[in-house]
Amino acid sequence: MSTPNINALLSAFISAYDNQLPNTPLLCQVDARNPTLGAASYFYDQYFTVPTVATGITLPANPSFVAWIRNRSNSGGTILVNPIFLTTGSGVSQCTLGPGDLFLYFNQSKSATSGISSLSLTAVGSTCPCEIFLAA
Repeated sequence: MSTPNINALLSAFISAYDNQLPNTPLLCQVDARNPTLGAASYFYDQYFTVPTVATGITLPANPSFVAWIRNRSNSGGTILVNPIFLTTGSGVSQCTLGPGDLFLYFNQSKSATSGISSLSLTAVGSTCPCEIFLAA
């Protein structure tokens, strides 16, 4: 969807706790410090169904600089994520998402030689639900 003046804001903390010690002490915490990407277009589908054949996802613009893909399966479904980055020019960055797993790419610099130029998803075994957010 093309809409001018979109801001994609990443607001997150990653925290590590030792849950085998009394009072589960905090070991470390990383603050994302709210990086913001000024975008002109986005795509969002909260309940995208990934089929068992490689399916190209239409990017809101080429290249896209933000990608959030979360496996929503609670029955053991697996999704193969195959982004093609401008910097590598190939799909060697494929990763596997199990139930609840997350693929996150956030490129605030928006340089002309970076970003995702193509994205495909494949479910392993049977169709699998996922959440997709892309911004460019």
